[in-house]
Amino acid sequence: MGRSPEQNQSDYRRRREIAGVSLLEVLVGLLLASIVTVALYELFASQQRTYSVQDDVSEMQQNLRVAIERMSRDLTMAGFGKPAWSTINNNDLSAWYNSANAYRPVRAGTSLDIVGCPGTPDATSASMDLTSTPMTITLNKTASEVDKSFNTTTRSDISIGGCENVKIVGVAENVLTVDPKPSKGYAPGTDVFVVRHTTYSTGISGGVPVLLINEHLGAGQQTLCQFITSLAVAVDGNVVTAHVVGRTRNPDRTTGNHITSTVSTNVVLRNR
Repeated sequence: MGRSPEQNQSDYRRRREIAGVSLLEVLVGLLLASIVTVALYELFASQQRTYSVQDDVSEMQQNLRVAIERMSRDLTMAGFGKPAWSTINNNDLSAWYNSANAYRPVRAGTSLDIVGCPGTPDATSASMDLTSTPMTITLNKTASEVDKSFNTTTRSDISIGGCENVKIVGVAENVLTVDPKPSKGYAPGTDVFVVRHTTYSTGISGGVPVLLINEHLGAGQQTLCQFITSLAVAVDGNVVTAHVVGRTRNPDRTTGNHITSTVSTNVVLRNR
């Protein structure tokens, strides 16, 4: 007995369902999957590169912010408590400081030199003995604290209340022996500052460009922040303009060059 056309058609459809997909269909599917995979990888790689660049840029901006804020703070106090002599803490600064009796608390160029007292006092006075020769100042500090803050070499120039300067010639416990004698006595609690000579410059440390600070207190140059490539400072009257250039830690993968940025500030010398 013969089969009807409907039965033959049904058997044909069933055989196709059992046979699965053809080789051509498999290849087309693999091609489409590869295109999607490559696109997803490129998207991920692009996002990763963007993240890395932004991370490096954020680090560079933070380094520049630290550099400019620290220099601005010291420039604001430049000239405060300035001595009437050109030797600061046994360092001869006569080549630029107090030159021809014209006080210049800032020396500018590719490095920056500042003479002045910090905004925070190093100690306060408990009493002053004007009758002794040389004169003595007793401080409101323990002997160990005084030993860290004052000495006769790198911390020997001090300013009393930002008004008069003397040199330390002796330290015993919490008592400073100073010379010359101040012109007047000062009330207990008067601030006592160490006059500082601070130098900012750029250099290389660990194979990377850095901003260096030297407070001339015996520790030498210290790294303030990394990836600072140059420093340029100019003085125009009472205004100091500083430009600090920094770069990213890593070069940009697209251009092969480091991303750079410049931060500038203008500071008015209030104590010149």
